[in-house]
Amino acid sequence: MIRLALEPRRRPLREVAFGYTDPPTFVAGAVLPAATLNTNLRDNLRSLVDAGGDLVAANSIAITHGFHKVTGNTGVAEITRVSGPKEVWLWFTGTPTITHTAGGGAANSLVLLGGANYAVTANEILVFRYDGSQRREVVRKAAAQVFALVANSTLGAPAANFDVQNIAATYAALKLVAAGRGDAAGTFQQFGVRFNNAATAIYDHGKVLFAGAAAAGVATAADTGMNLGEWPDSSATAAKQGQADVTIMHYAGTVFHKVATATWNDIYNETVGNFRGGAAAGTWRNTAAINRSTTLLSSGNMITGSRQTLYGLGV
Repeated sequence: MIRLALEPRRRPLREVAFGYTDPPTFVAGAVLPAATLNTNLRDNLRSLVDAGGDLVAANSIAITHGFHKVTGNTGVAEITRVSGPKEVWLWFTGTPTITHTAGGGAANSLVLLGGANYAVTANEILVFRYDGSQRREVVRKAAAQVFALVANSTLGAPAANFDVQNIAATYAALKLVAAGRGDAAGTFQQFGVRFNNAATAIYDHGKVLFAGAAAAGVATAADTGMNLGEWPDSSATAAKQGQADVTIMHYAGTVFHKVATATWNDIYNETVGNFRGGAAAGTWRNTAAINRSTTLLSSGNMITGSRQTLYGLGV
């Protein structure tokens, strides 16, 4: 009896030079040749767990391993096997349409879950298993929520704001993260946003904050910007910075007024009573899609080294 000790794989997926090889057929009592164990069995096991080369989406794609990344947006109707296992995981980075039972169920055509053509979402993984004639979809793993970088900027000199224009309407939400401090007189001031360069009194906002052990709330209607936190100012302890994390859902819609929620902190010195932070929310009384975001302070400039990053979330 031959016993095989298979070491658990700890390496990341990678492309390898070998693929699946159909093993020879042996009769009872035959001695297994070393070449079969060292080549066929080894390579076949590896083909199940190693990644093959990237494939380009096409009407027919040919697999060699148990995992492939598929790029491009051309529709896919069949999967053929140059070599490789009967089960294959395909990671689609584009948005091709996968055809259900192309050609009336021709050889190598695809039988999809749901029984209909399927438009892939970028970064989805589909798993197919060969049944002797067709490849049947057995698992469909939805794409995880993706953070797409929209803009990223660190100030090399003081500036009045961060201004991001021409924001694409292709995401489900926007997430804005900013950190820094201002140069105006005082220990802290308001941090806020405007949308689409609108500076009229059509913003409403409120926040709940703590200052040391004390808590308080404040709200303002009909303001010229949406205040969503605080940042330290020139009288704050050196090197102290504030931070705000802002989420803007459904920013590209045209039915509702736009809303934003935020968490923030502004610990401007080492005195406990001056440890400040909280949560804020606001609305912009406009149904227009947001295509521009301007973050600014209530007075003065943001100093050198202040930074803002804007992400698009989902699709």
